[in-house]
Amino acid sequence: MIILSIPYHGPESLTAIPEADIIEYRLDYCPEPDAIDYSVFSENNILTFRGNDGHPYIIHKMLASKAMVDLDSSELKSIDTATYRDKLIVSLHLRRYDESALRQLLTLECRTVKIIFEAECFSEIAAASRLIASSGRKSVIFNVNGKWVAFQRSLYRHFASEAVYLYRDQSTIPVSSACSIFA
Repeated sequence: MIILSIPYHGPESLTAIPEADIIEYRLDYCPEPDAIDYSVFSENNILTFRGNDGHPYIIHKMLASKAMVDLDSSELKSIDTATYRDKLIVSLHLRRYDESALRQLLTLECRTVKIIFEAECFSEIAAASRLIASSGRKSVIFNVNGKWVAFQRSLYRHFASEAVYLYRDQSTIPVSSACSIFA
């Protein structure tokens, strides 16, 4: 499954891309997040708002929409995960491979877990892939950043991931770590 990550600037950002199975809208790129109309998002969208400290109510607006919602694992304290389990993607973004943190994430009760880390070597990618496969989880998105990004993301299915995040035009992750096939 291909997830296209697009910065959301307003209704003009809404788009259909035939190559993408799901479109993630990064709401934290919106110049006026208070003005977002959440009714325009569908079940084929993922809503993400990183660093919502100044906008804590946005999580609840995202959860009330039809879209799936990607929350950082640190944001789970503020919501009732049981109520929203079927639409939650819980993300763990790490600077480096951490087996203990991955094991803990894989036990969460939610629709999908998303694992992102900066891989220093191929053995870390293989270790994470084995850990995911042995966890029994059905829905895991596993993508690396850094020098291994093009290799791992192009072969994501071989590394126990059900999807790959890509971008078009404007990266939603640091450019050195980004991977685009739509540019």
